[in-house]
Amino acid sequence: MISLSLFYALAGCSGGDDALPVDTNPPPFGSDTGYGVPNVSGPSLDLTAVAAALEEGVRGIRDTDPVELLDVMEQLLNHQDPGSCPSYSETNNDYYDFGRPRENCTASSSALFQVDMRFRRNPARQDESVYRFEDGVIIGGSRIVDPDGNQMDFSLQFTHDDRIISTGNRKLDGSWFGVASWDGAVAGHWLGESLSMGFKYLWITGTDGVTPSGFTATGGVAGLVGPVVDSVVFQMPFGEEKVEGTLGFTLGTSAIGSQCEAEPYGSVNLRTHEGEWYTVRFEGPALGSAPDDAESCDGCGAVLYAGEDLGEVCVDMAMFLDWQGRPW
Repeated sequence: MISLSLFYALAGCSGGDDALPVDTNPPPFGSDTGYGVPNVSGPSLDLTAVAAALEEGVRGIRDTDPVELLDVMEQLLNHQDPGSCPSYSETNNDYYDFGRPRENCTASSSALFQVDMRFRRNPARQDESVYRFEDGVIIGGSRIVDPDGNQMDFSLQFTHDDRIISTGNRKLDGSWFGVASWDGAVAGHWLGESLSMGFKYLWITGTDGVTPSGFTATGGVAGLVGPVVDSVVFQMPFGEEKVEGTLGFTLGTSAIGSQCEAEPYGSVNLRTHEGEWYTVRFEGPALGSAPDDAESCDGCGAVLYAGEDLGEVCVDMAMFLDWQGRPW
């Protein structure tokens, strides 16, 4: 069993303000009576539909595999003329700077680069007591067009780290702020949908490196293209202090010290394509704490809409922890 103090070390986060995805009509954030004022009269979803929308939104988050973004960016940079188009410099033998402000060049491959960015992607390797599967950074942006005319427009501050530590736990964590849109993506793929991200995440397994044991996050994504949900935002309980080593919204198993595996700590806010905001507010205990009563660990959350309590939905937490090795 991994200790609670080790989970704090695994999270390795310093806190900071919760970031939200961009919304052209943003609602007020942080209300205990719901995420915000909807843009249309309603509600149009009943409790059964809200439960289905919650799972749709969480699955939408889990479709956004950060490795796919790194793959596309690396493929695009392979069309460069090394050292000349775009211009290039190595920083601290780790980060690699491409381009400069207002740079606009066409490589011999016919790829167009209008970039001012920093990129790093290290190969899988043993790093002292840690085995790293993936380690990537993208900072900056603008536009790259490949030789076939496929265009990537992006403005990002992105990090992703996937590693197995000395205890055997696999930790996948990162932060993702900004927008990326790749018109070379297949129809319906998230990379072609101009998602707006403001999201910090940590997924962790047990000591076998495979079995899911925890998820903690803050912020979320806007621009999902499922049937109902446009935006998903994870939020810690209003008025509570952030639990050390977590990011806000948290669900864990006993393997990381949770005393309630059935219900998360925090809320999930959902915006529909019609502009309605719903909040599902759970009452699970903070990681390492015991539930106040049976009702605070029953897997059910209160549904709020524009300050109105619509009732409860009971959901299967497997939507957060039904992966093996990687959640994507």
